[in-house]
Amino acid sequence: MSAAQAAALGEALLHMHRADAVRQRPLSGEDAVEVTGTSALLREATLVAIDEAGERLSRLCTALLRGEGSRAEAVAQVGAVRGLLDLLGEEP
Repeated sequence: MSAAQAAALGEALLHMHRADAVRQRPLSGEDAVEVTGTSALLREATLVAIDEAGERLSRLCTALLRGEGSRAEAVAQVGAVRGLLDLLGEEP
């Protein structure tokens, strides 16, 4: 996964008080990180990260509505949410 996605999962795991349950290892020469842990925990952390990213997107959209926000920031956050959703993979 990307380093940004790994950071989002790391934040989610801290929020869940489970940061010690996974391991992260940078992949040499890439902006990517290998994350290992139980599939159930990684799925839950991904869902928490999606929820948090969605809340940030909501705040950015509210700021746009008020004429205070940045379209570029909102678009970037949409990409972050999409990337996290992609981590879930295909549902059966």
